[in-house]
Amino acid sequence: MRTPPPLGPRIVVGVDDSIGARWALAWAIGEARLRRLPLHVVHVYQETVRAAQPPWFRVVDRTAQLRAADVIPRLLQEVATGQLDGVDVSASVRPGAPAQVLAELGRGTDLLVIGRRVRSPIRRLPSPRHRRFLPASAGTAPRRDHRPSPAGTSPLRPSMSGAEHRHDNARSSPGEEHDMAMIDLHRFPVVIFETDGVLAGTDRVHAAAWKRVFDTYLRQQPGLSPHQTRPFDVHDDYLRHVDGKLRLDGARDFLASRGIVLPEGPDGNGTLVGLGCLKDVAFLAEIRHDGVAVFPAAPGLARELRRRGAHLAAVSASRNGAEILARAALADLFDAGVDGADAARLRLATMPDPAMLAEAAHRLHTQPHETAVVAVTRPALQAAWRGRFGLVIALHPYDRAHTTPEPAANQVVHDLAEIQVTGRTSALGAHT
Repeated sequence: MRTPPPLGPRIVVGVDDSIGARWALAWAIGEARLRRLPLHVVHVYQETVRAAQPPWFRVVDRTAQLRAADVIPRLLQEVATGQLDGVDVSASVRPGAPAQVLAELGRGTDLLVIGRRVRSPIRRLPSPRHRRFLPASAGTAPRRDHRPSPAGTSPLRPSMSGAEHRHDNARSSPGEEHDMAMIDLHRFPVVIFETDGVLAGTDRVHAAAWKRVFDTYLRQQPGLSPHQTRPFDVHDDYLRHVDGKLRLDGARDFLASRGIVLPEGPDGNGTLVGLGCLKDVAFLAEIRHDGVAVFPAAPGLARELRRRGAHLAAVSASRNGAEILARAALADLFDAGVDGADAARLRLATMPDPAMLAEAAHRLHTQPHETAVVAVTRPALQAAWRGRFGLVIALHPYDRAHTTPEPAANQVVHDLAEIQVTGRTSALGAHT
């Protein structure tokens, strides 16, 4: 990625770590390709200055600068994977007030795209034309701008789940939240649910089983530093390295974070396969002894969807996805399931690749753009995004809300009870 081009015809998109910024970036990439214009991505951060002696000597805290430098590469990786061919992209990270910096960059450009509403400096610009996106958690889908792009939508996200882009004059304030998300079965007759953490509370059981295995393994290894042998954290380590991944991938990524590399196999305590088998033994012993906790709203939502004619699938990175559904007494509510065992048998790429979600849609004879996905883990949400699924609903429980960033999705809810169902599907007959 190169440095910013001189002022001239181009598209400038301002991003932060919000959902609206992801929408804005996706749309701007597609627009840059359609118009054959350079794209400049900018992130503006608040510079932190510490007091020092003497008083006139200013010390700039570099921590915020380092964090800011990571924003644009991370968003491009999440949103634009495989979609930048033919797009001339440059980037810059600048300190200051976002509205003022974007107003300065906007002069002389063809189109300025921002992920949220900003105030007067941009509104006073005689040009360029502005495009604003509000966060998807605002509930309602953005409405179409009064000057649509030549193709009407971004080729990166062809329908943005059917969401149209918000008009500049739409009355909605930053941070506005609504209590409900919506699945319209006229448009999305198939719904795919992530099993662990959405339907059942088995994510906590997975984390506890991994902790037992990793802590035992680390204690038994000679020559490791205290940093390497510190206990596995069922919250931070699990969410960062293991959550939503196939067991070998999760084990590999966690051990790599401690500077440890193990061979994949064969079975044994010193291999990834061996650790994965030990984890499976611990996990299955737990759910077979104590059962599976089901989230209260899950059965009711599944039954309502089926009553209206929807077909449902469950997807899990765990090799035990089918047993989880059975022990949760949810198996009869789902028409198809894809889990880690299926992925291994069919040689499907692991999430965040969309192959597992695409296989679930294929089993229900539907296309991704006609399918809604409800997920909680970052890999599954990225898979739905990259697979261009029509509607992506992120479950962001309160116990994750203060420690993980708001996920990329069309709609964000804290509980399945916040999802409303409308319409009926005519293509698929109602279940009896």
